[in-house]
Amino acid sequence: MTIASVFSVHTSPYMGSNFRTGLLIVILCLLLAAGIFTGCHVGFIDGDEFFKMPNPDIDSSVESIRINGARYIHGVSSPIEIITDEIFSFQVVLRNTGITTWGRNESTGEHGASLLSRGDPAAEVNGRRPDDYNETFGSFLIIFPMQMGYAQGTPSFVPGVPTLPGAAFTYNTILRAPGEAGTYTMRWQTAEYPIGQNRGYDHRSETRAGARSNAYNYFNRPFFGKEIVVNFVVNPRVEQAPLPEYRPGVLDKDDFVYEGSFTMPEVWPYSDRFLYGGLEDNKSPYSGITIRTVSGEKRMLALTGTSAVSATRLYEVAIPSLAEIRMSKGNISGATTAALRTNFGGQSNLNNTPLDGAVSWWEQGGMWYDQEKELLYWTNAPNQAFGVISTPAIYSAKLVSGEVLDVKTQQNISWGWGLGTYLDYTVTNNNAFLFGITNIPAGISAQFGSRNLALGFGGGTPAYSQGPALYAVRTTASGDIQSDRLLIMHRDKDNNGTPRDGNYLPLSYWNPLPASPWEGKFLREDKIRSGIFIDYGGKRAYMTFPRQHIGRAAYDFGGLNFFGRYQDSWYFYDVEDLGKAAGGIIPFNEVKPSSYSTVTYPTNRPYLDYESGPDDRIVTGACFDQETGLLYIYKRQGMNSGPVVHVYSLN
Repeated sequence: MTIASVFSVHTSPYMGSNFRTGLLIVILCLLLAAGIFTGCHVGFIDGDEFFKMPNPDIDSSVESIRINGARYIHGVSSPIEIITDEIFSFQVVLRNTGITTWGRNESTGEHGASLLSRGDPAAEVNGRRPDDYNETFGSFLIIFPMQMGYAQGTPSFVPGVPTLPGAAFTYNTILRAPGEAGTYTMRWQTAEYPIGQNRGYDHRSETRAGARSNAYNYFNRPFFGKEIVVNFVVNPRVEQAPLPEYRPGVLDKDDFVYEGSFTMPEVWPYSDRFLYGGLEDNKSPYSGITIRTVSGEKRMLALTGTSAVSATRLYEVAIPSLAEIRMSKGNISGATTAALRTNFGGQSNLNNTPLDGAVSWWEQGGMWYDQEKELLYWTNAPNQAFGVISTPAIYSAKLVSGEVLDVKTQQNISWGWGLGTYLDYTVTNNNAFLFGITNIPAGISAQFGSRNLALGFGGGTPAYSQGPALYAVRTTASGDIQSDRLLIMHRDKDNNGTPRDGNYLPLSYWNPLPASPWEGKFLREDKIRSGIFIDYGGKRAYMTFPRQHIGRAAYDFGGLNFFGRYQDSWYFYDVEDLGKAAGGIIPFNEVKPSSYSTVTYPTNRPYLDYESGPDDRIVTGACFDQETGLLYIYKRQGMNSGPVVHVYSLN
């Protein structure tokens, strides 16, 4: 029965048109009230009322389902048996039984066909199931454009071949079993996701308040076609994570105690920010930090910059008294604001050096102030862009009476300088060392041939280092840097990242599968912007501050991980292991952390795990005060919209 036939009303020719119109309206209202008009229903999501109107021209049928290569037929096959956290292959063949083409060219009338996870239909109310978009099996969506590319062996951003009416399409992906044993039912259904450029993966808007009603994201898209249903029995994993090895004399998370926090002053309006890709790149600046003493006062130097010249500042503040963070109804307060002591300015006051980042869209990272030599060291990467060779460079300068003097280009880094003789790297590998410079204390530098500075720190688009990266250099008595650098840690040329935990589901073709829930490799999307060496109180380590993907990790059709989850971590490395890697005794991409722990910073709020990307709350600067035993961590977007410095004491 067609909609037209339902609304065919036979009336006498003597009845007026107004009567017929009124009668049609009455019938329509009665049908809606009775639920007969099944093509339309009302749903309520996040307080927003809207109509879902499935497109009758789009439909699909399930041709076949395979789990780990084995054919599965719902209602016929026995439940699939897997173990907790097992990563398994999931292949579904769907046939386009509608009259529209599946594809990603909106201008020609193509429609999307992504798979979204569904909840229990027994709990459905007005077409909405409480557990729709669940991640029980590691992901809530299987994005169609990505699958189009994979089907042809091409990257996700290659358009792919549309699926015409009557044709079949094969979805190939991997999923992850739940972490708890039990019986489960997995459900998927095709949905008409929003297609076209920048549609369906707006990683900034989909997580904001009320954004689940946003027309351009995956949530609340009309479902169509037959559901895919698979029953599982998830058995407990037999093997267990190895117990952490305690190493006397090596620092770990338990050695640190939170003391308080403070905020940095606005040396320029946070709203005056570089816009990247047409999206506001947050109002909280990246920055490296370092400590120095001026006339008996402890001060912190910060070097903040973007590719916008007006947004670059080198400044210093007096370290204030510390206060613990207070949170109330999602707002953060309580931290004191450091007093600005000196604003050294940007390009015009820095002798036009690359300190201003004028031709680089990378913001500044780690830096080091040598109190004895009265020299500030920093790095910069001019000409940085997608697909362009980076040439990170090391600089030094004197800071005297509010002026930057004696600026020197210490080294321009290229693979022809030392490392190229035994590393066959590609263009992206310079990028692993873009994010700053740190000191190697005298008690540790012997591990690296008395080299006393290290560059790193690994990670950051497009710096696909896939884990911590370090190399060491030495300075002369006058502070000049020599060219005999020494590689300490880096992923290898075959894209094998350095070790991390295995708490992720890699849905980008370049990321490795984890060997177990506790053993994996750093992903390309993991970000590391800071690292420091500490030698204090009989303990020492190299410490770095990753912000890592957990759960579903993907690139998502040219955008960042849609609705991604992240964890903040502290990774500690035994300096003796780093010394062995530098000496070639163990591979430089196989240096395992002596320990690692997830951390919850005082300003973390639950919803921040879903923020616009790993950069939003990343640690971009850290330093350690050897005199006081205090660790300072600079975190973006820490205090509402501004940066915050968290301070920890070392027991």
